[in-house]
Amino acid sequence: MINDLTTFDSGSYQLRVDGWTNRFMFTPKTIVSVKALSQKPKVMIPPLTEGQQATLTCTAPGFCSGSPPKITWMWERKDEIDEINIPGSITASLKTENQSAVTQRHSSTLTFNPSAKHHKMNLTCLVSVSDNITTKETVTLNVTLFSKILKGSGCVLHTEVLSCVCISEGSPLPSITWPLLKYHTEYSIINTVSNHTVNSTLTVTNPGNISVECISSNKNWAVKENLAVYEHLLEEVNHVKQSGSGYKVLPWVVAGVSLSVNVFCMIYMWHLWNTQKKVKPTEDDKTYMSLQKPDISPEYDVIVQRPH
Repeated sequence: MINDLTTFDSGSYQLRVDGWTNRFMFTPKTIVSVKALSQKPKVMIPPLTEGQQATLTCTAPGFCSGSPPKITWMWERKDEIDEINIPGSITASLKTENQSAVTQRHSSTLTFNPSAKHHKMNLTCLVSVSDNITTKETVTLNVTLFSKILKGSGCVLHTEVLSCVCISEGSPLPSITWPLLKYHTEYSIINTVSNHTVNSTLTVTNPGNISVECISSNKNWAVKENLAVYEHLLEEVNHVKQSGSGYKVLPWVVAGVSLSVNVFCMIYMWHLWNTQKKVKPTEDDKTYMSLQKPDISPEYDVIVQRPH
């Protein structure tokens, strides 16, 4: 039995018997050729659902009769590889299964609660047989994320045109519907997708009843929300300032308000500059003033007369 087999164990082997008085060497020989480890560990992943505890299993390749291998779980996050070591939320344990009287199979289980941060994350199981013999397997996690409507969703009503945006996150990618549209024919919808987020922008002409509902759904899960409707852009900004709740204003609302304020300031400054500009009177102006002068009443002269 050769434990912890390495490539250095390659060679010719034959049986030798040492007796009390003599030694006997058997002629038949056997050749042992040890190749480098090419097998990878096997990673078993059950269906992953957001918020539901899951257990992953990594099994070391081959049957071992010597020292148990070291099994390490690592994840790749933000171009960095970190060894998973988060007590309480993630636990890993090593298990040994006896295959026979002398061989064993080693595996490690990883238990955690999947969330949005684990979706599309690369998870690696690294098996170290010795200091210089390692093998690994990398898999990509796919987590089913319930659809949800994010902050930043809302509507603005301006001159009989209603503009709404509904931002939803989920995996599989959710679909967004607007129940309001069954009562209208003049509308447009623009959907944009980024990773597992959908941004749906709705524009309705003459909306009438301005109660707006957004429905986001994927698989067997759906969520709906009544969106806040603001009749003026400035009211939207004032509402945010007074609430102090950290509500994220729609980016296009902020851009519109900023543009309006800048244009108003430019017009006001131009008006002040023109009113303060000194213009030399023309001959027509002088004639007009001289013709009006005799019309001043004597009472006015008394009022403006200064005491000596």
